[in-house]
Amino acid sequence: MLTSSNRILPGHACLLLLVLILVLGGVQPSSSNSVPAASLTEWFVPTPQSGPWGLKLDQSGSCCWFVEYYGNKIGHFDSKTGSFQEWQIPTSNSNPYSIAITSLAGNTMVWGTEFASRKIFEFSPTNGRFSEYSLPGSGPAYISIEPQSSIVRVWFTEPTGNRNGELVYDPVSGNVTFYEDRFPASVGGGAYDLHALSGTIWFAGFNSIVKWDRTSGDYTIWPLPVHAGAVGRFITFDSLGQLWYTQGAAGNSSDNNFVGVLHGNVIQEWRIPRRGANPRGITINPLTQQPWIAEQSALEGNGTVANLKDFGNGTMFLPSTLTAPSAPTATVLSPTISYANATIQSVTPAIDSVQASGEGPFTAYALGPSLPNDVIIDSSGTVWVSEPAANKIVRLSRSNPDYALNPTTSYVTLAQGSSTSLALTAASVSEYAGDVTFTVPGLPAGVTISDSNPNPLHVPPGGNASATVAIRIAPNASPGMDLITIEANDGTTSHTIGLILTITNNTASSSQQLETRCLITIPILIPQSTLLIGLLINVFVGGLYIGLPSEYFSRRLGLIGRLSRKSWLIILLLAPSLLSVASVLLLIC
Repeated sequence: MLTSSNRILPGHACLLLLVLILVLGGVQPSSSNSVPAASLTEWFVPTPQSGPWGLKLDQSGSCCWFVEYYGNKIGHFDSKTGSFQEWQIPTSNSNPYSIAITSLAGNTMVWGTEFASRKIFEFSPTNGRFSEYSLPGSGPAYISIEPQSSIVRVWFTEPTGNRNGELVYDPVSGNVTFYEDRFPASVGGGAYDLHALSGTIWFAGFNSIVKWDRTSGDYTIWPLPVHAGAVGRFITFDSLGQLWYTQGAAGNSSDNNFVGVLHGNVIQEWRIPRRGANPRGITINPLTQQPWIAEQSALEGNGTVANLKDFGNGTMFLPSTLTAPSAPTATVLSPTISYANATIQSVTPAIDSVQASGEGPFTAYALGPSLPNDVIIDSSGTVWVSEPAANKIVRLSRSNPDYALNPTTSYVTLAQGSSTSLALTAASVSEYAGDVTFTVPGLPAGVTISDSNPNPLHVPPGGNASATVAIRIAPNASPGMDLITIEANDGTTSHTIGLILTITNNTASSSQQLETRCLITIPILIPQSTLLIGLLINVFVGGLYIGLPSEYFSRRLGLIGRLSRKSWLIILLLAPSLLSVASVLLLIC
């Protein structure tokens, strides 16, 4: 249950980064059904010690395209037939790092980065054609493409050079223009992963989440919570438009490893319980909207893939956003053209089962000393993982029935005396069917949430169902921010979701007060005492001076007697009056 100490109150926001730790007990899953076993199917990549990573779904939404960091190849895996196709990248020892998939005139185009050779390649699997573009800067790492348009816009990061780049490809003219820009200092020295949307590009900065906007040409920067040795790694988006990220430390003994989400301007994070987890890729299950994370976990020699299944806890931060202009430079690039033939080989998989472990809000599946790097999920909810150290592509299939919760939004802002409705959806996983009852463990004063309609909610096998709750704010509810926990239970398994609720004052003057922030915290006795002393001095001096001649003060104080009585009154009252005014301002702040 949330108490007053769990709120972000307007008068308490006296730091640039306001931290609120929310520890909610009693909301963890209650049975083994919440940690289901899974089937593990593993295929060896035909090229030995190839180091597969950079997994991407193909155009049909199936697994998958990938690069071979050590094998210097690009590969495609047909999960239906178990067949691998591999093409040798023309530049030797290029250390390919990441790929992005798009299409042109109905043909697949694969764009990728060559970290060691400082190149971007475009590959057409239809005819085996490679177009390689040499870059003037540092090695490119991660890559993403804006949604399809008449112009292909390919974005990438240069982590060792603190830069980002954009290739603008005009299919009509065949011209390619390369734009490169240095990140602002507040990003932390560089960025790893990125995600390109139409006109806005998001980056996983070393110490921040970064958005670049084409219209303004500016960067918007959300500083990440500071954890020793931890840097931003990978990012992805859910169906609500919320950005999820991993933040981790490379040290094998570090426990500063997190998964987090940016709700508007509020960051919520969860500490990954496994020491030395070293999280990498993150993706969202399209059926459940739950994030999955690949953890290398080299300390214990036990790589892991885990999902965050319950959102009713964690730590919230309210960072101060920053803005900075961009200043890209443009260069026209010409490609080097080469062709490669595919080698094709079918591989018989090994099939095993793996038991899940429940660790707080996470469900984890141990994969062994394989250093998993990427995780993706196809449209059926099947999980795919790259294992560079084991040279495998892995499929994780869960068969135990379960359900997942999703609200229409994860944060709501309401004024005092207002109300709104919120839809809650329960999705069937692995043909789950059952009746789910919603409850709210605790609410702040002045906030009520009605029983869901319907309650219980019947979830059909292979489908989903929705219920509606009403949120009402009393006129006298205190302005501030709360994390509301909504729990669902079918009698065997429980899940929780978190709703960030911000209450604002319903008057314009009070709304302005909500934006007021003290730069320092002042004990209230100081301005109170100062005000009292100032008032006493005013009364004493004024009363004393009214009854005494001005010559008395001039003679006693050794001052010039030519000043009038009115002038002396102003002088003697001015200082304590200013002291009183300052005291009143301190009390207001």
